[in-house]
Amino acid sequence: MYNRDGKNDLNLTKERVHLGTGGAAVKILDLETGKARSITLQDVYQLTRLVDQLDNIRFLVRPFIPTNIPEKPMTVS
Repeated sequence: MYNRDGKNDLNLTKERVHLGTGGAAVKILDLETGKARSITLQDVYQLTRLVDQLDNIRFLVRPFIPTNIPEKPMTVS
């Protein structure tokens, strides 16, 4: 699997293992309060920035579902 600059290509041939994120959690443990809470877009942003800096995490798949997205109709053209 290739990316734009070739820097982080994934070699998917036999006997290769790659570690990435994934999931569909709707709650997260807030490290400041120690309590579970709903996930926000800011959480997605912060995790994406963290994963981008971790050499051993090779790809990002949305690991949770933010709940603060407005539910208004959108036109897709």
